[in-house]
Order: sequence, then C-alpha cells, then structure tokens
Amino acid sequence: MSNLFDTTHIVQLGLMCEDLESIKCSWAGLLQTAVPTTIPTEGYVHTEVAYKGEPARDAGTNVAAFEFGSPREIEIEIQRPIGKAATEWRRYLNTYGDGLHHVCIFVKDLPKKIELAEKAGIPACQTGYFGLKMGRYAYLDSFDQLKLTLELQEMFESGPQEKQEEVPFAAAFPRLEFGETNTMPKHIGIVVRDLDAVSANYTRIFDVKPEIYEEADCRLAVFALEGAKVKLVEPKDVDSIWSRHLAEVGEGSHHIAFETDQLDTRIEQFAKRGWKLLQKNTCLNGRRTAAFFDTKADLGVYLELYTE
Repeated sequence: MSNLFDTTHIVQLGLMCEDLESIKCSWAGLLQTAVPTTIPTEGYVHTEVAYKGEPARDAGTNVAAFEFGSPREIEIEIQRPIGKAATEWRRYLNTYGDGLHHVCIFVKDLPKKIELAEKAGIPACQTGYFGLKMGRYAYLDSFDQLKLTLELQEMFESGPQEKQEEVPFAAAFPRLEFGETNTMPKHIGIVVRDLDAVSANYTRIFDVKPEIYEEADCRLAVFALEGAKVKLVEPKDVDSIWSRHLAEVGEGSHHIAFETDQLDTRIEQFAKRGWKLLQKNTCLNGRRTAAFFDTKADLGVYLELYTE
C-alpha cells in the first residue's frame, strides 16, 4: 500500500458561507487576531476555472483566511461564491448551506495526481489557477469516499502576504487566550453511517491506519494526519448530537476542534456569547473531556473544545 498523493499533511480547512464578512469577524473575535482582508479571486483569464470539464467564465469567490503557526502550518479559509456560473463552491452552498467544504493538501505534479485520483475512483470536479497563476488546484469529487471534498494544490511560487486589518470586533467576543501550543485547530469531525467503510477509504488513500474507540453514543476512528487530525464519527442508536446530525443533515463534516486548558470557563463564556452547549462528554477511553457548541450561525461550523 502507498500514499496516493505522497503526503498526509492537511494545510487548509475550507469553509463555505453566504455571509463572509460576518463570519470572518466572528473567527477574528474568537481567536483574538486581526480580521483578514477579503480578497476576490481574479478574472477567468487568470483563473481558467473549469467545472465538470466546462469553462466557468463567470465564476469566483471572495476569500479570507486565518493562518496558524510560524511558518504557516495550517489555515482556515473562508469563501463566498460570486458570479453566476455553476461551480463546486455554489453546489455545496446550495446543497448544504454554511459548512466545512474541504480539506486541502499540497502536491507536486497536479495533472499526474489528478490522473491517479481518477484511477482510484475520485475524479476532479473543478480545476483552476489562483493568485495570478501562483499555483493551481483541483477539487476532487471525494464525498462518497471521504465524506468531504479533498482539494489538491500545487504551488508555483510564493506571493506577497496581504496586509491584515486592525481588530475592530474583539471586545464583543470571549477572550479565549489559548496557550501558544493550543492555538491551531486540532482536528475536524465528520459524521458517517459506516465507519469501517469510510475508514478503509482514508487508509487506502493516505496509507494511515486509524485508532478506533467505542463510546456510549458513537464509534470513533481517528486518523493522525499532519496539520489536523480527521475524526470519523458513526452514531449509535441513541440520542446524541451525532444521531441527530445524521438524521437531519446526513453524512459530512460537523465541527472543528481546539484544545483548551480551561474548558469550564470557556463553556461559561460561550453561554454569555449565546453559543449553546450541545453536548459535553468524556471520550477516547476517558482521557478527554469534550464540549460541542452551536456556533454554526457565527462561525459557519460547529465548534469543539476539549481538554485532556
């Protein structure tokens, strides 16, 4: 067995949303960092976007991103589709609303990787260039196998960093004061119907075996990918946030997780902010206490905080 893309390093978590300006300000307040500049993608002459093999001339997104680590280890990218053309961006938003759309990995020789992916039953659904052809990307139609979209990016050269705006919204949000080792997203959570089948796909594609855990309300498979781990959650036939999500929304991405040393304090702060505590439980053989919050309206995705 070999790694299909020669890497297990997730470099980006990609959110799709309608109200980019509001959601990026909420993230800036949560992280106590500068509000990033919103950047529109370039015109078709530079992006050459193709969706399902057809040119998407009136297609683009507004983009804002939060970087973690120095040098950057991972980023949270927030996008809002613009233009009238059919695209993967618009398809996701029309189907699911705000949410975690993709994870991204860097690759070399993108055309070759697309060819390998297609042979593995994961065809590219959208391709294009970004940053005045600073690099190129492909979204893979990987939902059936991975329960989210996988993006491949190939960088040609690094470009200048965009200047960050000053923080105007921080006072309206709880100051989390994550320690330096806890500021990066630790994992993403994905709800699945068949843990064994989806786990087998991750193992086949990334050549990584998961840690399996039996919990009271679910089965977990945790893949120790670099950048951010992937946690698959198969609900059991009991009432939980997992079973409700599967019944109401279906399979797919659910949350982004951060670690904290002060979980009970954060729960109180979040309650004052209006972020409802959905569930609190121990997991991973009792070594972790996790809390899940309804932050979807403000952050575009549910949030998990945990302590060990």
